[in-house]
Amino acid sequence: MKIRDKKDFDEINVFGQGEPNDGFAQYFSGESFLNVLNNSQEHGGIFAANVTFEPGCRKLDYVA
Repeated sequence: MKIRDKKDFDEINVFGQGEPNDGFAQYFSGESFLNVLNNSQEHGGIFAANVTFEPGCRKLDYVA
């Protein structure tokens, strides 16, 4: 699904955009945002997060 307007995207994004994903910025060309949904230590070691990518953001292929 393509959403062209940020206002429309924010209305349907149930997880929220999150904070700039600076910790993993080296792996992307463009902006990505990370919204941590739970603390893994409180939920049996399971970590869950939502990652939002701005249009044009790509994972760099030369890193794993």
